[in-house]
Amino acid sequence: MRIRVTQSGGRAGSEELELASLDTERLHAQAAGRVRGRLAAEGFFSLPERVTGGGVAGPRYRILVEEAGDVHVVTFEDDGSPAAESLKALVEALAEEACAQAKALNQAR
Repeated sequence: MRIRVTQSGGRAGSEELELASLDTERLHAQAAGRVRGRLAAEGFFSLPERVTGGGVAGPRYRILVEEAGDVHVVTFEDDGSPAAESLKALVEALAEEACAQAKALNQAR
């Protein structure tokens, strides 16, 4: 499973800033399980392509997940709504896993 998380708007401005890039095949089994578990807990693959909460628009996030040739993309704005808060927590968890993966790869070199 490959995952890419980006942000635009807010501090990122109009450019798309990559927050996380993960490949669960390159993660330890526990880390891959955590990532899969977070996506499942969020119901990620059942979410619509665009999630809106109706609050004041903030930074825009895009989560792209590719697995076995299937791609699911969810875009949302950090508008303070419960849906956005839940997805933002997912973004933060994915970014933490990506950071840990990068550290592990650097230490292996």
